[in-house]
Order: sequence, then structure tokens, then C-alpha cells
Amino acid sequence: MPKDTTKSTGSARAGAKARVAKRSIGRPAKTVEDKDLRIVEDMAGRGARLDAIATVIGVSPSTLDRWLTSAEVRAAYDRGRVLAIDHVAQSLYKQAMGGNVVAAIFWMKAQAGWTDKPQPEKAETAKVVVYIPDNERSNAA
Repeated sequence: MPKDTTKSTGSARAGAKARVAKRSIGRPAKTVEDKDLRIVEDMAGRGARLDAIATVIGVSPSTLDRWLTSAEVRAAYDRGRVLAIDHVAQSLYKQAMGGNVVAAIFWMKAQAGWTDKPQPEKAETAKVVVYIPDNERSNAA
């Protein structure tokens, strides 16, 4: 009588699946290090795009997106951006105060709401009242 091999093959497959399930698939997860935070802050402060920052750190852009949900990475990114904006604003302000007309105009547009758009002039309107005499027409009937 022939030997039934379906049971042994089935259990061999199950064992192989169990061995595969125990192994992790893909690269090992990279954790955020202090040097990564410094790179994020520095590059964000120079206006680098997120994909460029990810390349320098050595992670994918999607990993950096995921990291940005953590408080410490988001704080480093925001700190870099704010410090850069502050330095540029200080430089622009110094130039404007030093007599650079273009810098002064730009500052006023950005900070004081100035605009190049022509503003519609408000036309002075006078209230006109017309009195029509009835010439006693109502009594004539």
C-alpha cells in the first residue's frame, strides 16, 4: 500500500511558514540619534527639503515623515526653521533701517500690510433730495 505523503508535506509547509514568520522582513528599524536631530535642525534652518534631509540622515522620506510625528524631531525641525527666519528678518530689518529702500518697502509690505494694489477711491456721495411742488393739484379735483 502506498504511503500517504499529504500529511507530511502539509506539516512541512506549516513549519516553513512558522520559520518565515519568526524572521523580520526588511531593514532593521533606524532609531533617531542626537546627530540626526542636529542634522534636521541645521538643514531645516537652511531651507532644505524633507527628501534632502532624509538622504543626508540615511533614511527614506517616509521614515523622516514618521519621525516628524515625534515631539523631539518636530521640535528640532521647527527650531531650525524659526531661527533661520529670525536671522533673515534681523538682516532685513538692519538693511531697511540703514536706508535700503527696497528692504524698507519689502519690510513694510510683509509686516505692516502695505500693498502695491491700487486702492479704490471712495467717492464722496451727497444725499440729493428733490422736492416737487404739488401746485395745489390735489385740491383741483
